[in-house]
Amino acid sequence: FCGGITEASPARRLRRSEVVPAAQGDDDGDHEEQGLSPGGHILLISRAVPLYGRLRASIVSALQMTAQTAHAETTPSAKTAIAAGQVVGGRFQVEETVSEDALGVILRARDKKTKRAIALRLLSPKLVAAEAAQKAVKASCRSAAALNHRSIVGTYGVGNAAGTQFVACEWVDGVPLSKLVQKRNEQGTKLSLRGAYNVVAHVCNALEKAHETTCHGGLRPSVVWVTKSGRVKVGDFGVANAILTSLGA
Repeated sequence: FCGGITEASPARRLRRSEVVPAAQGDDDGDHEEQGLSPGGHILLISRAVPLYGRLRASIVSALQMTAQTAHAETTPSAKTAIAAGQVVGGRFQVEETVSEDALGVILRARDKKTKRAIALRLLSPKLVAAEAAQKAVKASCRSAAALNHRSIVGTYGVGNAAGTQFVACEWVDGVPLSKLVQKRNEQGTKLSLRGAYNVVAHVCNALEKAHETTCHGGLRPSVVWVTKSGRVKVGDFGVANAILTSLGA
C-alpha cells in the first residue's frame, strides 16, 4: 500500500552528507532543507503520504517519539545475564552488550560457523515467562525469517539462553534513527527534507513487503537503522507484536 511513494520517487540510499552531519562551515547548497525543525519533518511526511492515513499516522507518531525514545533508552547495565565470551545457542559467541530497552538487551555476537557478526536480542524474562508468549515469539520469528528485503533487518532464528528467549538477527553496521536525529539536533545540523523523505520511503518499502504476511507491531525510531552507507533498514519485526498478542493487547 506504499506504492504511491516509491513509484513517484524510488527509495534510494541516503547520501553520506544526509546521514553524517557536515562539518561546520560546509555548504552543500541545500539551504532550504537544512535547519528543518521536528515539526517540519512531520509536516513533510503529512504531505508526502497523503493517501495512506493509518500508515501516515503510525510514522508521524514514531517520529514524534524520537526525542523521548533517544533520552529514554538506557545504557547497558550490570544486570546483563550473558557476559562477553559466552556462547549462546551453541554457536553465537557474545562480544559485547550494545544497548538495553523495554524489550530486553541487545548483544553483539559472532557466529562461530559463518564468522559473521550477529545481533542477539535477549528478551526480558518477565515478558516471555508465559508459555503462550514464548510460542508467539517463535511463530512471529518464523514469519520474520521468511522476509527477504533490502530494507528489512534479517531474522535468523530464536532460541533459549539465560532463562529467557533470544532472537538472532542480522547485525547492522549503523545507528538507530533515534540516535541519528538526536545527534544531528545536538550539532545543529537537522536532517534535510530529502533525508527525511528517503527514510520514510525505505520504511514504507519495508512495511509493504512485511504486510504481505505479518506486521511489525512496534515501529519506533530506535528500530529504524541507518547504515554507514546510507541504507535504511527496519528491525525487530514481530517481537513486540508477538508479546502484545500473547498478553491479549
